[in-house]
Amino acid sequence: SMILTGLLQACCPLINLLWTLATKLHRTCAARKQRSLHHLFTLYTYPHFELAAEHAQQLCTIFVIFVFSPGMPILLMFLPACLALYYWVDRYILLRESRVPPRYGSGLCRWTIRSIPVALWLHCLMAVWV
Repeated sequence: SMILTGLLQACCPLINLLWTLATKLHRTCAARKQRSLHHLFTLYTYPHFELAAEHAQQLCTIFVIFVFSPGMPILLMFLPACLALYYWVDRYILLRESRVPPRYGSGLCRWTIRSIPVALWLHCLMAVWV
């Protein structure tokens, strides 16, 4: 069941991509039914890119895989594929399907990088326990 959970966690970026493509299809189909320019603008206004939520989702994936990989080493093979999938899906959504984001500071990235050693320590503790 943990391998299934890892696979579902790896598929989260695909759900994000499918939602974005469904929204794009809805825009295309609903464009002819709009009665005013205001409604058309609201239809074609892209959503904001949630950088903090994307970082949290990636960090959750890293922590889950590192904590449970001593018991199931096959999970470590999912991590590079999952992170690559996150990269490409987030890149597409950021560049094609979201508004121009505000300037973000480097604090969020630094906090994410500083929390990865915690995942490594949890990995070591779980390996000793298992």
